[in-house]
Amino acid sequence: MVILKLKLFFSKYDLDGDRCLNEIEQKNMFKDLSEQNDELKEAYMALEQASEEKGNEEKKRKRTNGVLFEDYSNLSSRIDKMETSIGSIVNKVDSVLNKLENAEKNIRAQSVIFIQ
Repeated sequence: MVILKLKLFFSKYDLDGDRCLNEIEQKNMFKDLSEQNDELKEAYMALEQASEEKGNEEKKRKRTNGVLFEDYSNLSSRIDKMETSIGSIVNKVDSVLNKLENAEKNIRAQSVIFIQ
């Protein structure tokens, strides 16, 4: 399943179909990954801000020292989901970077063989 996802991911950027990402294809991939990372950061910041605003409204309304269990549970669940998503994305990016490093090493090794 993961291999299929990776193949689909790489096929999006492997424009010439040689199963190896050249410099332009790598730049396109990194650009898209950076944009996705920026979008995640913005969504995270918006979530934090909404959480803070909700918390401030709740404090004004209730005027209590504690946090409602329902609010805590909802926020905890949302944070867990977000951490899982971010962890998954980080793992995928790490995997892609490792594969790119290996591909680059293979290309260098092949070019050394051809030069000799």
